[in-house]
Amino acid sequence: KILLAQKELETATRTVELMRRTKELVEVSVERGKQTRIELNTAVIGLARAKNQKAEAAQKLRQSKIDLTEVLGVSPSDAVGVTGELNVVRANLPPTNRLVAMAQRQRGDLKAAAERIAANESSLELAKSLTIPNLKVFGFYEREERSNLFGAGVSMPLTVFHDYSGEKRKASAQLKISELEAEALRLATERQVVSAVAQYESAARRLRQMNESILERSEETLQLMQKALQAGKVDASDVLAAQDNLLSVRQEYVQVQHDYIDAVRALEVSTGGALSMSSGS
Repeated sequence: KILLAQKELETATRTVELMRRTKELVEVSVERGKQTRIELNTAVIGLARAKNQKAEAAQKLRQSKIDLTEVLGVSPSDAVGVTGELNVVRANLPPTNRLVAMAQRQRGDLKAAAERIAANESSLELAKSLTIPNLKVFGFYEREERSNLFGAGVSMPLTVFHDYSGEKRKASAQLKISELEAEALRLATERQVVSAVAQYESAARRLRQMNESILERSEETLQLMQKALQAGKVDASDVLAAQDNLLSVRQEYVQVQHDYIDAVRALEVSTGGALSMSSGS
């Protein structure tokens, strides 16, 4: 997010300079009587919009740095920074059913659910054992009037006052509940993975369509239109249209990258980290 915010601020700064250049050209045209105040007002509004986008980008960069200090466990007043290039990877995903299987093996909440089932199974076995009499086999020897008496017997406790059937029913119910909860969690995991895959594929498709070259072409178009205006070959309205297009393209360009990074994070979270995708360096 910091790398993206840095890039967003760079593009916003370039846009402000281009808008300022448009305003200056239109001002000159107005002074010469070639343009009206309407075109100048539009150029001024465009510059204000660009400055607003730059201020927003600067705030995002500050906030992303604060978020990083929270993750690192350091004071927000500490100076932190990230260097490197934003590396947006558009990798091919494994099949969705394989991702679901990976998630169900990896996710900690599913492992915890399996442990609860095992614990409740043990509790049920213990309750069952208490309802089964504990038979004891014994032998004895006695001597009576010159005779030796040998014998054997079996003893069984009588659970007259408590037969543990309540414990057995409770343990059985808890086991059933834990099994149902685990199944619901498995289904929820599958839904989350399927949803994350759809989100990722949509974001990757938009990213391919709205790449950096589109933004660069929009900037170049505005620069060419400014030169044409200065040479008297086009009207100010043409330049202002190119200016408005650049503002829209830049905003969309930034948004699709944010959406892609969010989609990558959703994939990693839904699979419990089983799928790791690089979104930066």
